[in-house]
Amino acid sequence: MGRVSLCLVIMFFICSAQKIDAQVQNIREKQDTISATKSLEHIRPENIKKGPLNNALDVLSGQSAGVNVTTNGTDRLAMLNSIRVRGTTSIMGGNDPLVIIDGVTSDIATLSTIYPADIESFTILKNATETAMYGSRGASGVIEIKTKKGTGRGFEISYDGNYGFESMYKHLQMLNGPEY
Repeated sequence: MGRVSLCLVIMFFICSAQKIDAQVQNIREKQDTISATKSLEHIRPENIKKGPLNNALDVLSGQSAGVNVTTNGTDRLAMLNSIRVRGTTSIMGGNDPLVIIDGVTSDIATLSTIYPADIESFTILKNATETAMYGSRGASGVIEIKTKKGTGRGFEISYDGNYGFESMYKHLQMLNGPEY
């Protein structure tokens, strides 16, 4: 009899320990999710489709905290873009993040040539723990891009466009000096 009751007590402690382990694991997962939102950001497909966008870098502008997209130059064809994910990490240059397009290492110039409608998702890795698998190349952050793939359902045509006015819609009468 004593042996049976001892087994029951041990079984009770094992079950209680498993429940506690499950609760601790659940708490850890919630904490990992909370901390991951600061160091890992996904840009949703519906945010990629917002507004008229000329290149993929326009998508990143204003979508993620701590990501700065700057455009140097006024000529639209000769613009040089730079992105800072983790701020300026080196005074000698090389501050642009590592760009990975469908698993292939690339650069910002190639990213700017991709049409935004062809992008399925953006993932921005900011923290050192997230970029550790890329080594020193990921020191300035990593931008992972996944492009859309064919569905195998046949041929499909889509069109995205925008328009604007090049002349004034209405000419208002302005006052001159004596009339004012």
